[in-house]
Amino acid sequence: MRRKKGEMTKLKEQLWELCKNITRATYGNVCYTCGKTGLFGGNWQTGHFLTKSTCSTEVAYDLKNLRPQCYHCNINLSGNWQVYEDRLIAAHGKRYVSELKKRNQQTKGGSYGSWWFRQKIQEYEEKYAQFQV
Repeated sequence: MRRKKGEMTKLKEQLWELCKNITRATYGNVCYTCGKTGLFGGNWQTGHFLTKSTCSTEVAYDLKNLRPQCYHCNINLSGNWQVYEDRLIAAHGKRYVSELKKRNQQTKGGSYGSWWFRQKIQEYEEKYAQFQV
């Protein structure tokens, strides 16, 4: 017998789905780290610059930390992080990357209840709606 998903699990899934959709709408089907296109189908990944296993909840769902990646770069190359970082710096500057890293350290271990997820979902639903026009 399967257990029912709890409220937090559902909220996390809903927020992650919005993150993926916004990332796709923003950057298209081009791997951020290797540049491959058109191969995403079942291999589509939304990669984290600061990996989800090492970053705070806040940064894990931050669109500044997310880009489209192919399976090979995201999984086989563990995010291809050096190329990822170099591309972020080239596009946004060193300050962008250092502020992301700093915010990650400052928010690690923070408490993120259902209220935080609901607020973020509302923010991202509004953002995603802009792509639907």
